[in-house]
Amino acid sequence: LPEDLTKANFSPLQGTSDSYPGIPKNIKIKRVTYTLKGISGFRHWLRSSADGKIVYFLMEDEYLVTNIFCVSVDSGKIKQITNHKNSIHSPFNISPDGQKIIYICNDALVFYNINTNNPTILLESNKDLYGIPNFDKTGKYVFYNQYVYINSDEKYLQIFKIKL
Repeated sequence: LPEDLTKANFSPLQGTSDSYPGIPKNIKIKRVTYTLKGISGFRHWLRSSADGKIVYFLMEDEYLVTNIFCVSVDSGKIKQITNHKNSIHSPFNISPDGQKIIYICNDALVFYNINTNNPTILLESNKDLYGIPNFDKTGKYVFYNQYVYINSDEKYLQIFKIKL
């Protein structure tokens, strides 16, 4: 980042009543992906490797199944990471060491090892899983949300923990 973010490039930093805020001087924007249909419109957050050289995202494969892909920020080369037959239907998180991914697919909690290309089902098909599973800072635990039924009419979202 430039040292002084208070200088405008071409338009006012604060924007106007009919324009967006401007970009600070010396900020460069680079388009990273050039896909035919774009990345997934499913609401999710991009994740990056610790060094910032790889960005992970959801996108449909050639069979219209949503899987996890990554792109090299330098080269723009896209690589498919997961290869599920059913779409991933949750946002995902990456472990602190950058080697594992956790997400929900086919109503199951899936732990994916990037090095071995091996998905492991941590929790079998469960329609009550909800939200975005996450790793703790050590990568030894996964936290996830699941609805717990009090009776047939009432259910409440709770947090669960799995030791890896």
